[in-house]
Amino acid sequence: GLLFKHNRISKTYWAVVEGSPDTDEGTIDIPLGRLNEERGWWQKPDPNGLPSTTNWKVLGRSGGEIKLTWLALEPITGRTHQLRVHCAAMGWPIVGDAIYGTAPREGGDMLHLHAREVSVPLSKNKPSVQVTAPVPEHMRERLTQCGWTDAIKP
Repeated sequence: GLLFKHNRISKTYWAVVEGSPDTDEGTIDIPLGRLNEERGWWQKPDPNGLPSTTNWKVLGRSGGEIKLTWLALEPITGRTHQLRVHCAAMGWPIVGDAIYGTAPREGGDMLHLHAREVSVPLSKNKPSVQVTAPVPEHMRERLTQCGWTDAIKP
């Protein structure tokens, strides 16, 4: 619990987003607050909300008419739906996001957000424990369009 509290655990998520950032990496620093009381866990950008910061990096981009981008997202803070709201606020919603993005509520794609890796420093004298999760099947097609292959291990 203390490692989380003191922001010592690093988490990396992969997302496939609609559109394409203008640069290859950056930081999103947009405070978040509740959308409304009825949907308490839904969030929105809110200048009076809680500080929320996400670092991001482009890992690949699709060619063709429909622009997709494969991002590595590292939340510095851990707000509810932070990555989803931040990406949508930047103009590149996550594929399959029926709440903050453009996906239909039913019958659309599954959310293309994947908890890829976590690193936990359990001891000062040993390397951090790193756990990497395999890419889920539902994301493989669009990740491949953005340059991912099974051999790539970024």
